[in-house]
Amino acid sequence: MSADQTSRINTPSMTIDTESTRTHQGALALFLVLFVAIAFKSTDALSLPQFWAEDGPVFFAGQFGHALPQVFASYAGYLHAIPRIVAWLATLASPTRAPVIYNLSAIVMSAIALTYVVGRLRRVLPLPLMLATFLLLPTSGEIFGNLTNVQWFLQLVLPVACLSAAPRLDGWRLPARDLVILLIALSGPFSLIATIVAAGMWFASWTDRRFSIGAFEGHLAAWSTRADVRIIVLIAAGGLIQLVTFLTHPVPLSGDTHTPFRLVKIALFDITPIHIFGFDFLTNTCYALIYLAIGAALIFGRGMTGEHRLTILALLLFAFAGVLSGMAKTPNLDSYYDFNLADRYFHALRIVFWWAVFVAIASATTYCRKDICTIVTLCIVMITLSNLSHMRRGPMQDFQWKAHARELKQPGSHSIPINPPGWSVDVTTP
Repeated sequence: MSADQTSRINTPSMTIDTESTRTHQGALALFLVLFVAIAFKSTDALSLPQFWAEDGPVFFAGQFGHALPQVFASYAGYLHAIPRIVAWLATLASPTRAPVIYNLSAIVMSAIALTYVVGRLRRVLPLPLMLATFLLLPTSGEIFGNLTNVQWFLQLVLPVACLSAAPRLDGWRLPARDLVILLIALSGPFSLIATIVAAGMWFASWTDRRFSIGAFEGHLAAWSTRADVRIIVLIAAGGLIQLVTFLTHPVPLSGDTHTPFRLVKIALFDITPIHIFGFDFLTNTCYALIYLAIGAALIFGRGMTGEHRLTILALLLFAFAGVLSGMAKTPNLDSYYDFNLADRYFHALRIVFWWAVFVAIASATTYCRKDICTIVTLCIVMITLSNLSHMRRGPMQDFQWKAHARELKQPGSHSIPINPPGWSVDVTTP
């Protein structure tokens, strides 16, 4: 066999291996960038680690004194499998180390989740835009660097896994992915929302095929035949378990509830603008026109493929449904008008909104996508400059956790103050 023939035979395999290596190297580099950025936005989460909110009374206290992880212990009506597992693993070290283990785990998982989302949507959205939506949009800061709020980063994995094309996996990577997906599905109410969105997509896909509608250039009809059923079943299983948990451990509500129509109206016109832009500066009519323009472009535009428009539209519905589900269980919505109190509920919607703006403009116009990305990113930068005080989490108050944690070795009841002020860890050492 000649050298040329050997070269021709080996080249395809070598090319695949090279591309795979570059993909992994790119993912690692992106993870490191996101890890550093999230750690920076978390302020003193690693330099002065402290518990935040449910980190202490729910996860630490719930695991304290137990040899096995309390995965099926519910809180606020649903399970928190991943935080419970982290709390269990932290018991292998001294209690003085628990806050740093919690915070470091949260930052790592947040960076991994965003890296995964970028990898799955890289054919749909430009990387600079995704990074801008992850890192430059203003937030209340409480979601960064603590185990309590890591679910707001993990939630994005579920709809993206459902809706975008899944890479082929073999060997140990397939069951490992399945386990991670299931654990995320059991770590918040978002698996139930993702299941409802996937079911709606499935029905719409069947309807499109049944009546030959041809929506999204045929991609809607083809979605149910190309969807990764394995992932959807795992998420649906998690969603069903969360639903059973909610029904068997209902959260009592006080006060009058709002009708669905009123909830949607308040969310769209009164509250969402505050959390997307940092302030409310337009009339309801202007907001309505913006929403209608984005929706029309996603449905009827032709500048981007129907598959990409459909993916972003479904992600937008998922994010908005998450906002409505939070509002539905909160009769008094005053906290939602305060950027610093309920902003976590809008984390996904704030991100996906700007993705939808990009896709809508690209679908409705013939402008270069690089130019559109630049314009949308500049809009985000303008919002950033108008909300500089909301770019990082505020510093934590030092409650001297390490000194208090050493007292846990002594028998008796212990009450340790944590952040935010007024919260505490209450445990009993036998």
